[in-house]
Amino acid sequence: MIHVAARKLGCSPKTVYNYAKRYPIVQEAVDDERGHFVDTAELGLKRAVLNGAAWAIRFTLETLGKDRGYTKRVEVENDPIDWKHVPDDILQAYCDGKLSDDEVRTKLKKIRLDISRLSDEDLIERIQGRIKNLGGVLNGQEDHD
Repeated sequence: MIHVAARKLGCSPKTVYNYAKRYPIVQEAVDDERGHFVDTAELGLKRAVLNGAAWAIRFTLETLGKDRGYTKRVEVENDPIDWKHVPDDILQAYCDGKLSDDEVRTKLKKIRLDISRLSDEDLIERIQGRIKNLGGVLNGQEDHD
């Protein structure tokens, strides 16, 4: 409504805001107009509820009916990341801001799934290869993995 008032007054919205800060009577007019606007919106919402509009019923219950248990339940997954077991490449990408927490979790789940599909022999072979590469890195050689 500030922009409409500014247009009618021939000034910028910033001027109206400045006057509202400086003069309580202007702020009161802004508050009154906003209150009237909200009342109009509430009447529209009431009409929509009475006409059976599902969106209006849901919105009303989720906002005004909270104290009666009509709230949207948001489930937050509390799956902490064990950073000690995050591979270096994923950790580096995370530290560089290239991966979010959720992306790290997804990559770790994929690694666990891939490992679970390996036979015991293949898993032992991979681990031995990593140990061999780690030994080479510690001795100043390139990591060939």
